[in-house]
Amino acid sequence: MKAYIYPSGVIISPFQEGAAESFIAGETLREYMDNTLARLGFEVRRVASPAEIPAEKCLILPDHVFASEKALRDFLKQRQRDMVEEPSCLALPKNASSDFTMPLQDNRRQPIESTDAYVYDVFFSTGSVSLAGLDAAAAAAKLREASRPVLTPMKERTIEARLPTLRKETQTMMFPITSSLVCHVCNWTHILWLNQLAWGRCWMELLRRKPAWTLGRIGRGLAAMALRTGWDLAFRFRFQPAASSFLHQLNRTGRGCVIHPTAWLEGCIIGDNVRIGAGAVVRNCIIGDNSIVGDTALMLNSVLGRETYVTDNSVLVWCVIYPGATVGNMKLQVSVVGRNSYLHGFAGFIDARFIGGVQVSHNGGMADTGRSFMGSVVGHDCVMNAKVLIQPGREIPNGVWMVMSPEEAIFDVPRDLPPRTPLVRQGGSLAVFRPEKG
Repeated sequence: MKAYIYPSGVIISPFQEGAAESFIAGETLREYMDNTLARLGFEVRRVASPAEIPAEKCLILPDHVFASEKALRDFLKQRQRDMVEEPSCLALPKNASSDFTMPLQDNRRQPIESTDAYVYDVFFSTGSVSLAGLDAAAAAAKLREASRPVLTPMKERTIEARLPTLRKETQTMMFPITSSLVCHVCNWTHILWLNQLAWGRCWMELLRRKPAWTLGRIGRGLAAMALRTGWDLAFRFRFQPAASSFLHQLNRTGRGCVIHPTAWLEGCIIGDNVRIGAGAVVRNCIIGDNSIVGDTALMLNSVLGRETYVTDNSVLVWCVIYPGATVGNMKLQVSVVGRNSYLHGFAGFIDARFIGGVQVSHNGGMADTGRSFMGSVVGHDCVMNAKVLIQPGREIPNGVWMVMSPEEAIFDVPRDLPPRTPLVRQGGSLAVFRPEKG
């Protein structure tokens, strides 16, 4: 059976690329969908227009739809269980994982069999719907009208995550772990959110593809955790299961990697020829081939593309770094950095909003993400230099170089400066600090 993928026309700003080129867990959306559909036995055909799709039994998707292998497989199985004969489309129940990526999508929400659900543009055509002469928008509308939503079962686990306290309110977030994910990628925020969910999805997909290796790693992790817990009971008289000992054994490392003995890794998927420096802490991350993580760097729940460089002492939390980018000695949270961009250590990205959700540009206006904590997105080939401060939710266009204002630099240091006297920057030089009277 064939699977047809047609251009949706969705362009992701600030990258100015089609949604199919979005970077998700080490590969583009295009690559992931082509490989996933091929594993499910489909012959993948990418067409220039939905009008080229023949009226035959097939799967039809616009190119901005991400659908995980588990979600697609279960959708096809559920069609058979329900004995669906008419055209159909994939639906997932409303829960933590579908809510996580929901803001700014162009999918639909509707009740199905008394269950609140989200309906996505993953269509199973029986050949009764003709798309001749239709563009992307008209084809999607016709397929939605003709297709019966099939509520696809899914499993997820949620972890309550504590967020930093704003004002006097204690905030938490239910972070989902699942391999059943579907998302319409319509905004750069969807790239961020899909990568944040990629860790659980990738490990579950790895378990299904390589069960013996994964189960062996899990066995080693359980043994390490039991040994550490037994040590604590025998010598410290306390019972505290050491989950970190388990996750420390649950790393998949590629060929040719050089990892310093003092580096600490937990639950990571590491590509080939990766170098990780002394004292680095890397937890729940995905790192592409030929990347470098410097000494004492801290990385949590982040995704690095191929040939990225995280310099010494850098901190990355829930970030997405496209291939070839450099993050230089800085703290970056909940942000996306484009290909071959460079972030200087003294560039600052504010990642919290005290009142309301972070607003981002979407469809010609500003839209609320529903998130109080979110950074920004840097386009491809950008340079963010010292003393650049960016408000949350901002888009930095491709090729932009931001530098410090010359007024903030000291170019001339006089030789006759008085010792032990407070000095201030003034006109590119230094002058004696003179407090105002009164």
